[in-house]
Amino acid sequence: VYEFVQPKLDAACGSQGDMGKRKMSPLFQDVKGLCPTYLSFSSHEVCTDDNRALAEKLKFAGVDVEVSDQPFLWHAFPLFAGYCPEGEEEMQRIMSWVKRR
Repeated sequence: VYEFVQPKLDAACGSQGDMGKRKMSPLFQDVKGLCPTYLSFSSHEVCTDDNRALAEKLKFAGVDVEVSDQPFLWHAFPLFAGYCPEGEEEMQRIMSWVKRR
């Protein structure tokens, strides 16, 4: 994944080098005052560390954050709700979280 994504970041983030990449990530932005946030990811996917860091940053800023960290799944697994039971279960958790608000 790294070898595929890295060369394309300048095109996606602008040609400002690392500064453009930093502007695209919530890890480098002020998150105080954000709305309640639900983070869904797998502990075995490429963005696990970033998701955990974001959850901590949101909590530290006083944002209501709920984390769903599922094992042994791929990035964006909830999008496959119609194809795998784990995705369906996660979508149910997400919908339940939204309904409670």
